[in-house]
Amino acid sequence: MNLSRFVVLCGLLIGLTAPGAANAQLDVFVVDVEVISPGVHRFHIYGTNFGSARPSVRIGGNSVRLNEYASDYISAEPLFSLPPGSYRLSVTSGSDSSQMDEFEVTLGVQGPKGDKGDPGAVGPKGDTGDTGPQGVQGIKGDTGATGPKGDKGDTGATGPKGDTGATGPMGPQGHQGPAGPTRGIVCREVSKGGVNTYTIGVSVVHCGPGEFLTGGACSSTNNTIGTAGNLGVYNGAFGYTCALRGPSSTTATVLTNAICCRYE
Repeated sequence: MNLSRFVVLCGLLIGLTAPGAANAQLDVFVVDVEVISPGVHRFHIYGTNFGSARPSVRIGGNSVRLNEYASDYISAEPLFSLPPGSYRLSVTSGSDSSQMDEFEVTLGVQGPKGDKGDPGAVGPKGDTGDTGPQGVQGIKGDTGATGPKGDKGDTGATGPKGDTGATGPMGPQGHQGPAGPTRGIVCREVSKGGVNTYTIGVSVVHCGPGEFLTGGACSSTNNTIGTAGNLGVYNGAFGYTCALRGPSSTTATVLTNAICCRYE
């Protein structure tokens, strides 16, 4: 993968500022192009007043995928190949003329690989390293001749305690103990509504202290937008999460319902 980067140095084409406009002027300052592979690029767009909602970015008249966006930065990646040439890049955050701006982007051909540089000078001698680990034991030598019988030695000291013996066979089964007290389970439904997950990511419900989560369900206030639910750890605690799935909407919300139980 070619990860070389270069900044596109092209003039700003259009500054669409309407006198007395209610919205602050959207401006594109710099476009930094990252070459992922031949014909595949990622555009890093820097500017101001891109807005808090998802903007629209087009390159050469075609929509592109947004990897990340904020009020002053957008990461966009076309799902189509771009050969060398000039392309018009536009950013739009609304219908007002102050919410639009365009930038001319020129993509060049990658240059040839440069010549190998001269070897550097030899560095100074390094410090002496630490002593290495002890080497492996050498080969056993030949047995020597038997010496004369020595004098009887003193009684030796008591040896160390021996290893624990093997486990004996299992004994007979004991009598059944008395039955323990009966415990009941009490459950309740915990709900959280009015969350637009296109803005904050997910809606999550956690159970209270001493409770455990057994399941949950999601519902949308918009019939054209679906939902997706999941059990998992969120913000360091186990909970049930819901998210909207479908066309982006700023008005649709998701209702998250979780079943929390505890032993009495």
